[in-house]
Amino acid sequence: MLNRYGLLFLSIMLTGPALPQSGVRFRPFSDASLPVDARLNDLMSRLTLEQKAGLMLYNSPGIDSLNIPSYNWWNEALHGVARAGKATVFPQAIAMAATFDDSLVYHVASAISDEAGAKYHAAVSKNNRAQYAGLTFWSPNINIFRDPRWGRGQETYGEDPYLTACLGVAFVRGLQGNNPSYLKAAACAKHFAVHSGPEKSRHKFDAIPDERDLRETFLEGITARAGTGTLVDYLQGCRLYTRIDTYYGFREARLADVTIACMGLTRMLEGEEGGNALADILFGDVNPSGKLPVTFYKSVDDLPPFDDYSMDNRTYRYFKGEPAFEFGFGLSYTTFDFLEATPDKEEASMNDTVSLSVTIQNTGNYDGDEVIQVYGSKTDPLIFRPKKTLISFKRVHLKKGETKQVTVPVAVRTLACWDVQKHQYVIEPGKYELQVGASSKDIRLRKEIRVIE
Repeated sequence: MLNRYGLLFLSIMLTGPALPQSGVRFRPFSDASLPVDARLNDLMSRLTLEQKAGLMLYNSPGIDSLNIPSYNWWNEALHGVARAGKATVFPQAIAMAATFDDSLVYHVASAISDEAGAKYHAAVSKNNRAQYAGLTFWSPNINIFRDPRWGRGQETYGEDPYLTACLGVAFVRGLQGNNPSYLKAAACAKHFAVHSGPEKSRHKFDAIPDERDLRETFLEGITARAGTGTLVDYLQGCRLYTRIDTYYGFREARLADVTIACMGLTRMLEGEEGGNALADILFGDVNPSGKLPVTFYKSVDDLPPFDDYSMDNRTYRYFKGEPAFEFGFGLSYTTFDFLEATPDKEEASMNDTVSLSVTIQNTGNYDGDEVIQVYGSKTDPLIFRPKKTLISFKRVHLKKGETKQVTVPVAVRTLACWDVQKHQYVIEPGKYELQVGASSKDIRLRKEIRVIE
């Protein structure tokens, strides 16, 4: 079915308007007024087996007899339209994840597809059907950043399945738009689900997680938990960039009164406004409010081997040691007190949503943002599960001295775990603790609810 709709996308995008053009035979599959299935059936009936096979290639050849030009499906837009000339360069995915702001990610992706549409139409007007000139994007990257030694982890939204799901869904919706009749652009989430290094052997390495990790981290963590469809390269580093930046940085430093050197990081991570953003924070014009979407470990010796895909002793959900900086950690020029957390119900079933009312106060001297993070933990579990897991979050802005009451929705289904005996998600009846705080470690309030069958 996916291939059929891919063919339809191609026919809609490439064959022009529904009305027949001069000298071109009219065909039903290009008639936007017809039902989707009718157009699909018409298109499929006209394609030979060889043509169908050709359209499955990323660089699909044209079909002159059907007025379908060639098309290259390989286009990139992880944090801006890539490799297609000038475009806005937004921060890399790992930096966007540090915002814990799905609304912001949605608007970023919407802006990307606006630029992509303009670039696509400009390319088509010149009969340019080359790679990176299309509207089908291999983005977002929803792999789980399970180990900091993976050199492409900055392309992801971090180590947590729930956060990855929320931001990934927001990106897809923003990129594709909300028009019921057409897509602004087509998002193709990548890569294979169980994929996060070693990069050099990815085309031959056989990653084998156990059933629970496969479901709770790599698969269902992205699908079921979402209910739909920062700078972390610190261990591997970028030695070449470090040497280059060191040379040019110190040469320019002699001309400045004050020098701020950021060593070992590629410039693409922070986006085109990264320098201005850093200056705004250093000079106090903006109050920092990012949160780590990954765990910073004290040593790689604290971790299992890189090519071991077991989640045991990885990420904040399973790590047994003491991290240098925990998942969800962040700094601010102000301080926040979590005063009260009250669930709207003490008992709930799997399909319910608990509204958690959180009272928070800015107790410092500056306006600022805080991310209210809610983690779930089962009391006396009978089935193995993470010690805690992120189940909701909400960013809130408070002026200095201001107190707000914020409603944070908690879907009970996010408390489910994978039962390896039944081979399905289950929610154990009983008591669950809702932990509310400023990070996975900095828990300020605890409230108990009971889940019933």
